[in-house]
Amino acid sequence: MARPRKYADDAEKMRAFRAAKPEKCFRPGAQVAATIEKIAREQGRTENEVITNLVKFALLNRNWLTLGLITYRDKD
Repeated sequence: MARPRKYADDAEKMRAFRAAKPEKCFRPGAQVAATIEKIAREQGRTENEVITNLVKFALLNRNWLTLGLITYRDKD
């Protein structure tokens, strides 16, 4: 006996997934993009995994609301 469906259809399932895991996009400079690509290749991970881990690390290790942002100037 199959277990009952949690969602009425696939569209509802996808809406629930997107609501639980919102997508954020950014445009890194050429040097940052190359570094992310290098880390991913050397660690055998996807670039998305590298970016996610970098952001989580930054959020866990600094109180950005109190200390504010750091501005870096790209060379390109």
